[in-house]
Amino acid sequence: MALNFQNKSQSWTALMSVFEGVDPKDAMSLVNGLQQTAPGTISADVGTSLLLTGLTKWAYADGAGAAAWLDKFGGSLAPAIWQAVAETWGTLDPAGALAWINKQSDRALKESRWMA
Repeated sequence: MALNFQNKSQSWTALMSVFEGVDPKDAMSLVNGLQQTAPGTISADVGTSLLLTGLTKWAYADGAGAAAWLDKFGGSLAPAIWQAVAETWGTLDPAGALAWINKQSDRALKESRWMA
């Protein structure tokens, strides 16, 4: 059964349920699947929420992988997504996350509360 994207509220709820319920090891597939979504199918706000949820879960299983995926976008995604990946990865591999943060040009990420 396909999702009905005509009802935006129900679509957002359904998609968030899928992303929130997925195992962290499978989050990469969902995040990558968002790139296959036709433009305009979901709103920018919904896309950002899904990326935030999916990438945070992915970072629990593979912080370096989630960070590498973000690096492809060169800072064009919401800062909250970058910070969530850094914070999540940092709880599991502080040295790896810190090295990644230090490579970023985004000063806000470097000065995030995770660094405090």
